[in-house]
Amino acid sequence: GLYGIDPPSFLWRGYGLTSQLYAMTFMPFSLAFAYKSMKTPKIINNNSLLAILFLVLTTAGHLGMGIISILFIFPFIFLNLHKRQLIERIKKLLFIVFSMVFILSYWIVPILLYNNYHIISFWDPIWKFDSYGWYETVKQFLSGLNLSDKQSTIYLASLKYGPQTASTLSRKTGIPRSTVIFTFNELIQKGFASRNTKQNATYFSALKPASIEYMLMEKAAQTRKQLVDFKTILPFLNSLENKLSSMPKVQYYEGIEGLKKIVDDSCSKDEEVLFISNNNDMHPELREYIEAIYIPKIATHKSKGKMLINDGEKSKKHVEKIRKVKSDQKDEIIFIDPKKYPFKVTTIIHDNKVSFASYDPKDMTGIIIENTLFADHMRTVFNVLMDHFKSQNN
Repeated sequence: GLYGIDPPSFLWRGYGLTSQLYAMTFMPFSLAFAYKSMKTPKIINNNSLLAILFLVLTTAGHLGMGIISILFIFPFIFLNLHKRQLIERIKKLLFIVFSMVFILSYWIVPILLYNNYHIISFWDPIWKFDSYGWYETVKQFLSGLNLSDKQSTIYLASLKYGPQTASTLSRKTGIPRSTVIFTFNELIQKGFASRNTKQNATYFSALKPASIEYMLMEKAAQTRKQLVDFKTILPFLNSLENKLSSMPKVQYYEGIEGLKKIVDDSCSKDEEVLFISNNNDMHPELREYIEAIYIPKIATHKSKGKMLINDGEKSKKHVEKIRKVKSDQKDEIIFIDPKKYPFKVTTIIHDNKVSFASYDPKDMTGIIIENTLFADHMRTVFNVLMDHFKSQNN
């Protein structure tokens, strides 16, 4: 929903948030005492102090409710349009709001400082609502450039403080001097830092952020060249593969990168692909990958696909995106009631392969079985299920 302030959160049992209910308990009191304080001559009075108290409790419970409370209080300054009275009420409003911000500054200030601020949800999967500040986000980006956690920390510290000696950076970061020197030597080898000697002292400095763009462009050019070279040697690699073996080939995968390989395998050829899937509980990073890589890839395919998928809001959005790129081809897609028939893993059938993949963030594993007998058997099972659900819908 809309962070707990959408209509269903108030109208339907189980749709709202516990913190939202907590905030709603104090919100009427904050509005009532704020209104009474506007009617009282003095800026600081019992009503304004009580307004601050209940506004703090409201905002601490649910930030959205706190912002709405402030917006409701704002019109109170126009109770009397006399200039002197108007100015007095503006002062009272500022006193109430700034006092609330000051009391809650212990978690408001870290947001403004881009610190390691976490929003933790105790009733949803960790990946769904946990969030990080800019510092943590940048470190995760740098990890994609093959920088370790310590290398990222040293690089960002050097970027922040400018050219410094190892001793100075050690003092500012709390990392031992020897580790700072060792890490900087690694960064220099990777092209992310440089050293300069002044007056018998060695100064280390980080690569300017703008230069990272050129590094990425160079890597992109290398990747494009590697892709062209790979397409050239692919027929030869395929010819080396033993296709006559009667034993099933089984490949096991773990984690997001492993599941991405299963996704890539399912769209490597322009062929009919059959899916039995639950798309609603998919890890967001994998969902982004499918939308960025898989969907554009199948848009170039002429073959039709078939899918049995558990019904749900995310599943419907996924299907809409597929239909948008394959508007000229009507893939056969049937939505299945997840309460009656919950699909725990995704089954993918294509060519002589059957894949089983768990998109559950708590158990991200998958296997690919390459065997014609298994693939034909699962294709028959799929067609039986397809005919069954078609007859039910009719």
